Amino acid sequence: MCKLTKPSGKKWPRFGNVLIEGYPYLECEIEYCCKNEMVVTVKDMLTLRTRLAYLNSAAALEAAPKVADLMGKSLGWSKAETKRQLDEALAALTEFGGPVPKKVGSKLSAATLTDIRALFDQFDLDKNGFIDYQEMKTMAKELGSPFETEEEAQKTFKKMDVDNNGRVYEERFVQWWHETGPDDKLRKELGNKFKFSAEKLGTGSESRGVAFG
Repeated sequence: MCKLTKPSGKKWPRFGNVLIEGYPYLECEIEYCCKNEMVVTVKDMLTLRTRLAYLNSAAALEAAPKVADLMGKSLGWSKAETKRQLDEALAALTEFGGPVPKKVGSKLSAATLTDIRALFDQFDLDKNGFIDYQEMKTMAKELGSPFETEEEAQKTFKKMDVDNNGRVYEERFVQWWHETGPDDKLRKELGNKFKFSAEKLGTGSESRGVAFG
């Protein structure tokens, strides 16, 4: 597969073009799988071969057109066949929940969220150790507290992201919970839904392991 890599145009890595940012898949892997692993559908490539659909369905949806194009070139598909393959894959990908389990809101309760770390972990969908803006919006919706406007969502995230780097780590998430109090809509609604309170959570590092209820 290394022999199939093409110049990236970057100082590093010099070879190998990433299929989609944030995931360790290269474009040349598509060609390799077609020629050496008998992959013949875009759906198969995104589900069973790379498993991107299971990791993040949104990322898989974004990568699908490129995968279809690369497979079409490797397997000699016509434009019609490439489109048919893409349509089939897109339809299949709608069945995947990506990093957010289906009906997650109905499964979460005060019994499953036992401390502030558990709440943070629910928001950290891709488990990379921090919450980004999209994860905050997604989980607010899944937990039954969607933002009414983009402006409202941005305002809340700004309160969390004091470093203004687009990343909210666990310690900062805990601080946000205690510093904003019930005046923050998301904080208030989550508190009401799961019966959280600043007193039960404790403060700072003391919040870890402190039970709700």
